[in-house]
Amino acid sequence: MQTVADIAARNGLPITDDSIGTRPHRCPKCSQARSVAGQRLRPLAITITPSDVRWCCHHCGWSGVRSLDWQSARPTSVARPLRSLVPPTPIAIRGDDWHVIWPVPADVRPWAPRDAVRVWDYRDERGRLLYRVCRFQMPNGGKTDRPLSYGEDATGKRGWKLRAPPSPRPLYGLDRLANRPEAPVVICEGEKSADAARELFTDFVAVTSPNGSKSASRADWRPLIGRSIAIWPDADVEGRDYARDVKSALAHLGVSVRIVAVPDTFPRGWDLADEPPPGIDLAALRTMLDTAR
Repeated sequence: MQTVADIAARNGLPITDDSIGTRPHRCPKCSQARSVAGQRLRPLAITITPSDVRWCCHHCGWSGVRSLDWQSARPTSVARPLRSLVPPTPIAIRGDDWHVIWPVPADVRPWAPRDAVRVWDYRDERGRLLYRVCRFQMPNGGKTDRPLSYGEDATGKRGWKLRAPPSPRPLYGLDRLANRPEAPVVICEGEKSADAARELFTDFVAVTSPNGSKSASRADWRPLIGRSIAIWPDADVEGRDYARDVKSALAHLGVSVRIVAVPDTFPRGWDLADEPPPGIDLAALRTMLDTAR
């Protein structure tokens, strides 16, 4: 097991800041052989996480992962390594050299497209902004959610783009999890439902995974290790499938969960952000949560 400094020295990594996050650098493997203009680029993305150091050059493909020794020396910005966010190594998305930078630098102003009707912020355990999810209204009356990430291209230009961060992706509500380490957790399908659950069940921490019901496997569920967890699915097939996928992902981490039994009489697609069906009040919803199995 090694410290950040050990990993940097043994692998020739140009690390000057050992705090958690992702930073672009010139690549010691390929930058020197490029043109004068090419030498100014920073294609090597180095990510320091609570458990390891990861790097990937988007030009030559040089990459690696090395584990950290938390008992001897850990990155200074982490207080709770077992439940902290583990940022993945940025990757080139859709064939360009764009990679995500997180946390978003403190001096960067959060931005969203004007036609976004709602925006949810994904934050790390310290409350720092990681990326955003924007909701857009479709011409046919439907809706679509798009991730909005801050990052840098191969020329060093930074800004916001409608791009998904690389997997595994952080959960929505990591800051609330860190602030209430002993509270039980309810997992909902979608940010809007999670916000509603937070208002309905104030003794719980409500979280969700990004990118909809079919992307549970792309989320980083490790911050939930050691927590008491219930899953509240939407009242449809997709909701039940999501609950099953989340349960499976958590089972691989040794985490057991309970699933709320939403009655078949509930309207199709109903979730906690909707008005309760006739005859159902907050007490009835609470009983459903408490009796989940």
